[in-house]
Amino acid sequence: MEFVRRNCAVLAGRPVWLFSSGPLGTEPVDAQGRDLTVAAEPRELAEFTGAIHPRGRRVFFGVLDPGRLGLDERAIRKLPAGRALLPEGDFRDWAQIEAWARVIARDPALGIEGADGSARTADRQHDARL
Repeated sequence: MEFVRRNCAVLAGRPVWLFSSGPLGTEPVDAQGRDLTVAAEPRELAEFTGAIHPRGRRVFFGVLDPGRLGLDERAIRKLPAGRALLPEGDFRDWAQIEAWARVIARDPALGIEGADGSARTADRQHDARL
């Protein structure tokens, strides 16, 4: 988030996609039936969307390594319900992440792949217009 704030002016003029990771566990919805990726969306995404107009944004399930937790998180995991709130494990869906990356790579704003899947560069596009 600090990177986006420091580089907002530059990012606003470039094609940008935002992602974050956060939800832990294997269930896609919480006890109230809310989509966990929606519930875990950082509030800063609204700020960033207005400032840099990303071409897309996603929240992916994350990973929790107890050895890398801070003092507050370690304390929460010691509570009776703490392990349920912060389950240990890698919950990332690499197929989903890679599929999103492929969608981004095909975006014409990047100028690196044609709609037919052929590779091209922004320089070639520029040369073709001359």
